[in-house]
Amino acid sequence: MCQVEFELARAALKQLKGPVSEQEKLLVYGLYKQATQGDCDIPAPPASDVKARAKWEAWGANKGMSKMDAMRGYAARVEELTKKEVGGMEREQRGVQDGRHEGPRGQSEEMRKKAAG
Repeated sequence: MCQVEFELARAALKQLKGPVSEQEKLLVYGLYKQATQGDCDIPAPPASDVKARAKWEAWGANKGMSKMDAMRGYAARVEELTKKEVGGMEREQRGVQDGRHEGPRGQSEEMRKKAAG
């Protein structure tokens, strides 16, 4: 893995349009910080600052990991997120083409209309 691949993964992450869970965001954040700065060497934020504490813990979870391994992990995680988003878009596109566009709960528009009477 080289710096170029890492930078490409960074750019790909910025292009994601779908929702990313907070857990996934923290995993990616921790790997990014490890890849760019190495082991976490800042004091723990107060527990009352929940967001900062979660980010600190996500970074600290990678302690001892080499920068190169963190870059690889980061790129792999971003690739998974990208595939998940592309797969979701393809499923939705197939549903639209078949006239079975699925709504937010996976129920097709056709089924909702039938249920509504």
